[in-house]
Amino acid sequence: MSNRPSEAQLKLLQTYGALQASGRFYYVTIHPLSDEHQLLKRLGLRQSDCRICDLYWAVGRRLALVGLISSPTEKPSVTYWKKKNDQVPHRFVVSTQTAPLTTERVEAVLSWLASWFISGGNRKMIKVESPSRICSEDIAVGTRPQR
Repeated sequence: MSNRPSEAQLKLLQTYGALQASGRFYYVTIHPLSDEHQLLKRLGLRQSDCRICDLYWAVGRRLALVGLISSPTEKPSVTYWKKKNDQVPHRFVVSTQTAPLTTERVEAVLSWLASWFISGGNRKMIKVESPSRICSEDIAVGTRPQR
């Protein structure tokens, strides 16, 4: 999305860790990605261990928590809900069959979610406080939301 987050949003994101080096998105990962070689080495992890990643994301003037899960046996999906009275109200759980999780895959997911926001996906939902499946495709491979 083209809207730069506010300074307050960026400050809140940085309470969770360092911003990722991205030219497209403002986000902080909570778990390492398979292409963060130095971090994996320091933590004693292998690339194949990178199958989950939670991240905090500033998307325009919104804040979101995104949970990514890589599982070859689970069907791909995207679930969304909004948690009222929370500093990070937008919540997503994304299941992908793509493994391991990389920066490229994470940013493919964020690109899809940003397009979903831009298209008004969250405004089209009736009960945003209840988790709802918004997609049954593997968005980590770079697909676009249906309009």
